[in-house]
Amino acid sequence: MEKLLLLINIVCHLINVTSGTLMKSSNTNRSTITAPNAGVVLLYKGQYIPSDQVIHNTASFPMTTTTCYLLPAEAARKIPACGDYNIHIRNKRLLTDVISIATSTIALTAAVAATGMATTSLVLTKNLEKRVNQFETSLHTMSDRITTGEARMLQFETNQIKLGITLQNSNRLLNATIDLVNQHSTALDTHEKRLDSHQQAILSLQQQFKESELVLSNRFLHLAIHDIINNKATLSFLHPSDIHLVVTKILQEANITIGNSAAQLPLVEIITKLIIRQQIDFIPAERYSNASDTEIGKLMFTNFYAIPSEQKSSYDIYNIITGPFMHHNKSVRLAQMPTYIGINEKRNLTISWSNNDLSPCIFDIMTTCRETPAEQTFGQGNICLEQILSGEPLLNCRTESAKVNLPHIQQLENGRWLISTNNTSLHCIRTTTQLEPSGRAAVWSENTEMIIPPVALISVMNGTTIHCPGFNLPGPLTPNTKSVINIIKNLSTAEATNEIIDMHKDLASNETWQKLPYINGEMGVLMQEMLLQTTYPTNYEVKLPWHTQHSGKLLIIVFVSFIMLTITIILLVWRSKQTQSGGITIALPQITI
Repeated sequence: MEKLLLLINIVCHLINVTSGTLMKSSNTNRSTITAPNAGVVLLYKGQYIPSDQVIHNTASFPMTTTTCYLLPAEAARKIPACGDYNIHIRNKRLLTDVISIATSTIALTAAVAATGMATTSLVLTKNLEKRVNQFETSLHTMSDRITTGEARMLQFETNQIKLGITLQNSNRLLNATIDLVNQHSTALDTHEKRLDSHQQAILSLQQQFKESELVLSNRFLHLAIHDIINNKATLSFLHPSDIHLVVTKILQEANITIGNSAAQLPLVEIITKLIIRQQIDFIPAERYSNASDTEIGKLMFTNFYAIPSEQKSSYDIYNIITGPFMHHNKSVRLAQMPTYIGINEKRNLTISWSNNDLSPCIFDIMTTCRETPAEQTFGQGNICLEQILSGEPLLNCRTESAKVNLPHIQQLENGRWLISTNNTSLHCIRTTTQLEPSGRAAVWSENTEMIIPPVALISVMNGTTIHCPGFNLPGPLTPNTKSVINIIKNLSTAEATNEIIDMHKDLASNETWQKLPYINGEMGVLMQEMLLQTTYPTNYEVKLPWHTQHSGKLLIIVFVSFIMLTITIILLVWRSKQTQSGGITIALPQITI
């Protein structure tokens, strides 16, 4: 007996070692894996590192009485400014009006100062003109005295005569200057009035811009709060300049590697996918120094980001695709398979995601997920999937109904297709498409006939197209770099570069998989309980009352007694009637002829 147990342990150990080795060998080159006997294909998506590092940032927005509707009703009641919207409260408009009045007053003072300077210049010019007129009057007086022949002769030097001529010219220039100054004063008054009107218009536009900016900001805040309440991550509440700072900081701290599939996406979308929590808090104005009378508090948006840790070992992520196939004239497929599986070769661990767990993940874009499922050692997770990866007989695998219409055509990658039809092979033609120098596509006459099995994995070469009855399978325009497929079969893996991999042959055989149906729901629980009750009877007895234990026997006895009593009564009645009928004599009349 001990030798038998030792032999069993050795066999189990060898199976585990083989399974682990097969798992590692099938994931070494990180390519597509297929198990034809199960009708399953595993597409390699990339490396995944669990996100166990969290960073956060906070954005604050000042709130006025016009944004009380953004607060919860309970919090709004506790704020006096939000108690009654009909109460007149100084708001941002009054504050802006005060600033506008001060600016207008300053401008008006400047205008008055400019007007004052113009008036002073006019007075000085008038005084100068008066002095010049007095001087000219004296000159005319002296000229009259010389003309009338007075006794005293006045002698004028040559320089004095020149000075008189210069004064006359200055008089003319001053008169012209006075006219120009008067004209400029009038023009300055007109320009001052226009500047005042333009300044008022600018202040009005500034006020309207501030109001529009406030309304637009409040609208985005409302939409952001709506998205956050509905568990939808968003950064729409941030200004574009703030979004730039957030994206730059996250990329620097997270050290995120963006794959080719995500290279066409905006960075803000990738950063948004990393958000694991968003929190909105309101801080009343009483808790900090507030310079504005209309500010009732600040609205705080805090974002928490899940960042992959470089110290964690990575997982190879595969997308599990199960193809439908015909079994007993019904379309079925492999049951109870996760959508994605991650395999850690170093630690021999696996993680898996179902369709219900994929909301925080973006594996189609980049191998990043905000939530990491539980890690399980190889041998303790999905037993059916582990049997598929190790190439063992599929003892724990079941089938379920595939609600798809045949033929079923699914594109796995660029130029790689998984097709499922009825139990008949397809006769198809492969054509070569080549570009002419003019740029138009031309189909050459080099056609090749191909026979495609009912269930097959097809890799169409670049520049070719496979034409089948009812559908076409185009190939990639560029050479496919992932042409190698690892096939798991009979406890081993092998690389295949075939254009067509026949999966129908292995699916039609029952050597490795019996294809038993999967029973779910209450029916399966009921059947398990029935099997447990039949296989494992209870060892304890429950003492019941005497009449409860023998209720069936008592019922049978009563029923039999009732029948016997009824028969006895019937016999007695019949016997008594027979006795009475024996003592009666019937006299018949005599007939004479």
